[in-house]
Order: sequence, then structure tokens, then C-alpha cells
Amino acid sequence: MDSSIKEVFHQRGSDLMKVPSEIKRKMYSAANHYQKGAAIMREIEEWFESHGIDPDDLRSGDGRSLEEIEYGNDVVDKFCDWFKEVSENGVLKRGMHREV
Repeated sequence: MDSSIKEVFHQRGSDLMKVPSEIKRKMYSAANHYQKGAAIMREIEEWFESHGIDPDDLRSGDGRSLEEIEYGNDVVDKFCDWFKEVSENGVLKRGMHREV
């Protein structure tokens, strides 16, 4: 057990550390939403793959890439604008890493 957690247990007593049922429900809900999100992202990745584009080439951490969408950040319009631009300019090609 992590030393900071042990310290909390020691100071407060383990009976005070029970997770409330409301928080447990929220944890189950979060897990369910993450699972659904992961399934949707797989569908998105499969679409890009079916068009000859490696989804990893669409991840760069620049604030407008696929991982931002996975994190719940609404950058869909920015991503689509970028993707259209590089598709028209031929910047993104099969197996090529994302150029900004």
C-alpha cells in the first residue's frame, strides 16, 4: 500500500475511509462511459484505417488531434479542418507521421 494512503489510514482510521455508495455509482458510470467511448474511438480508427491512414499518425498532442477527442476535449471541428487541409495538400500520406 502506498505510504501516503497508509498515513491517512493511520491518522483517520480505516472505518472513515469507506467509499460512499453515491461515489461508487459515479465510478461505475464513469467506467461505463469510458468503455462506450473506447468502442466509439475504435470505430473512428477503423474508418481512418479503411482509408489507408494510420490513426497513430493523427495523434500528436498539439491540441487538435485524436487523443484530445479521447480525453473529452471538443476539438472535432479543428481536427476536421486540419484533416481536410492536409488531405487537399497531400501532406498526410499512408504511413507518414503527422506534419503540422
